[in-house]
Amino acid sequence: MNIPASELKKAAREKLLGNYSIVIGAAIVINIMIRIVSSILTAPIEGFSILKMLTHGISIPTLVLFYLAYLIIVFLSDILNCGYTYVNYRIAQGKKTTVEDIFYVFSHNPFTVIKLFLIQIGIAVLLCIPFTVGLVLLFTFVLSMDSLINILLAYSVFVILILILMVLMDLLLFCCKFIYFENNDMPAFQIVKQSMQLMKGNKGRLLYLKISFIPIFLLSILTFGIANLWLSPYKMVTEANFYFSLFGKKPKAKPDWRPYISNADFSNIDNTRYNPYNRF
Repeated sequence: MNIPASELKKAAREKLLGNYSIVIGAAIVINIMIRIVSSILTAPIEGFSILKMLTHGISIPTLVLFYLAYLIIVFLSDILNCGYTYVNYRIAQGKKTTVEDIFYVFSHNPFTVIKLFLIQIGIAVLLCIPFTVGLVLLFTFVLSMDSLINILLAYSVFVILILILMVLMDLLLFCCKFIYFENNDMPAFQIVKQSMQLMKGNKGRLLYLKISFIPIFLLSILTFGIANLWLSPYKMVTEANFYFSLFGKKPKAKPDWRPYISNADFSNIDNTRYNPYNRF
């Protein structure tokens, strides 16, 4: 169902009314948890840096601890952020949710989410390999300033192409988390395959929807990122509405009771058994 972006956004704003305390609370809890875990894991290797490793050398155990701590933090962040998406997904469904739902993934096949994350990283790495090889060749075989300019121009076109492919990957894998929420027993590669199938013919609509949020996020810079506590759930619920629209489901906004109130008959309001809305 081709539902306009404006309608998806309107439904998202209405569904978020009364739920902002939950989504903002969830965002704050996630941020605090990641900071605490990061502080605990990086405490044994405090002062580690790539520069220090190159200039003074770092022992292998310290290096292993650094990368192990980094991987744990990255995976924890991805799992909690997936839980945050789940909170907004339930709001988009019109279902009750709580801050505790950010831990949904931990009890519903968390390794599936990790596999999805690794698949995305793997695709990104494959796309970046030509970029890295080209960069090395660029500075290895430059013979003159003229050839450098020509190579840089050609390389710029190549970089733009890589960026386009990265955006395309993001669009194709857009449905993965939502499919996982609906069927977390499904294998990760099957989820990816189903997401690609769902996005056939819908990539342009999703791209337009994502671009439409850019001006608002640019304005949020003026608030030093504080406005993102409102903008992030707004964007996530809108995107969940987009996902539902792929199945022909029109987003349901909260019912408007104003016509009923304005047309209610209060002529016999003194009667304790009288219902002014009986006429409906």
